[in-house]
Amino acid sequence: GWGIQVGAFKTKDISEQQAKRASRILKIRNKQILTPQTANYYRSRIYGFYSKKAAQNACRKLKQSKIGCLVIPKEN
Repeated sequence: GWGIQVGAFKTKDISEQQAKRASRILKIRNKQILTPQTANYYRSRIYGFYSKKAAQNACRKLKQSKIGCLVIPKEN
C-alpha cells in the first residue's frame, strides 16, 4: 500500500489536525491516519491508498489547496 505525508510538526495535536484537514479536502474515509514521532517531529501521514498513482493524485489535489504533500510507501 501507499501513503502520503502532509507535514511534520512539533506537536502531535497539530500533526493530527493537519492529517484530518487533508482527509476532509480529499473527502476520503477508511484511511489510516498516523502521526509517528521521528527525531523532534510528528509526521502527519495518511495510509491506505491502493496504488502509488492514487497517492500521487491525492498529493496533486492537496497541493492545489496549498498543502504540502509527499508520497510514501507503507512501512511494515
